[in-house]
Amino acid sequence: MKNFLKFWIASLIAVAFLWGCSQSSQKQYDVSTISAPDYMLKGGKEHFAMRLPEIDAQPVLQGGVLLAGDSITEGWLWQDVDLGVPVSNHGIGWDTVTGLQSRLPQMLRHNPDKIFILIGTNDIGYQRDINVMAGELKTIIQTFQREKPKAQIYIQSVMPREAQALPMVRDINASYKNLAENQGVNYIDLTPVFAAPNGILNPVLTDDGLHLNAQGYEKWASVLDEYIQN
Repeated sequence: MKNFLKFWIASLIAVAFLWGCSQSSQKQYDVSTISAPDYMLKGGKEHFAMRLPEIDAQPVLQGGVLLAGDSITEGWLWQDVDLGVPVSNHGIGWDTVTGLQSRLPQMLRHNPDKIFILIGTNDIGYQRDINVMAGELKTIIQTFQREKPKAQIYIQSVMPREAQALPMVRDINASYKNLAENQGVNYIDLTPVFAAPNGILNPVLTDDGLHLNAQGYEKWASVLDEYIQN
């Protein structure tokens, strides 16, 4: 009996030790610092605050794909499109590069194989400085590289939109491409896939000139599939 008790107690101690090690190896990230950008409009801040607990409720990824971005990324939630792998959607409508940088602690809870970032179209409406945007995106990239060194990072170009915004879209994308090359991450140019001959977002793929419709998401899925499967 005494030997059995000794074995039982030793087993409990071993289990407790292993549990403690597993807990300490799972790095904790402080999500209390997350906040919407000061310059964001009131409706955007309200939506930002609403989405944070929804994103928190998603299962923690071990592998699979993390999608990071704004309303175009969030829009995946209402599409019947299967990317073929587990997905954690970190899209928040109205968001900008500043907001995405703030949300890093929430994204870092996950351990994806691949991270796809599409961000920047809302920054155009705020007439933000492209160099500042690039600096924020650089911080995002470098943080992922440091904290999730096994994950492959993909920076996607800002999608085409209405004609008056195209000059800034082109300048942002040139900056993003240069940044991706300098940081050693992947750059995906979505323009050839989504642009109409006149440069705007192909009307077949959108209902409002900015966001994708169902056909647009199917097209986007076909683009991402090439990178997800490789």
